[in-house]
Amino acid sequence: MTITITNYRDLFANIRKRPRMWLIREDFASVVAFVEGCNQATARTLLTGFSHGWWLKPAASTTTPGGASSLT
Repeated sequence: MTITITNYRDLFANIRKRPRMWLIREDFASVVAFVEGCNQATARTLLTGFSHGWWLKPAASTTTPGGASSLT
């Protein structure tokens, strides 16, 4: 079976619905590690053309004065 971008979109949608089925923890680091693993498995083509600059800036709704809040 060949995995395509569409398959990865379906996979990521499933992870969003049931993260504990796919991830050890429901935190940002686990999600980043999983996505980066998928990118490595596709010879770094999954995220080709993706500009990461805009999402590295934390949104006001995801941070607290003490640091980042949970993603769940």
